[in-house]
Amino acid sequence: MAKTTQEKIAVMQACVDGKEIQLGMNDVWVDAVSNPRWNWADYDYRVKVEKKSQTIFIYRNKRLGHLSLGTAINTNPDYKLVHTQTIEWEE
Repeated sequence: MAKTTQEKIAVMQACVDGKEIQLGMNDVWVDAVSNPRWNWADYDYRVKVEKKSQTIFIYRNKRLGHLSLGTAINTNPDYKLVHTQTIEWEE
């Protein structure tokens, strides 16, 4: 997507302010060098998006046998941890 002059200035100012910059082509983003050569004709640039993450815990109830999901460690002795998975996404 073509950026306006103001959007380009905002990305370049973020670089000056020490933020990490990514360059992209066809919706593929890679980290740019610390002092990119701005080539807006061939590439798009953005401030690196912070990734969010969350760990999911899967427990089995020892007495009932059913599974349950949680985002915190369950210390109840009736539950046994059977799997953890950390997921990441960009906002």
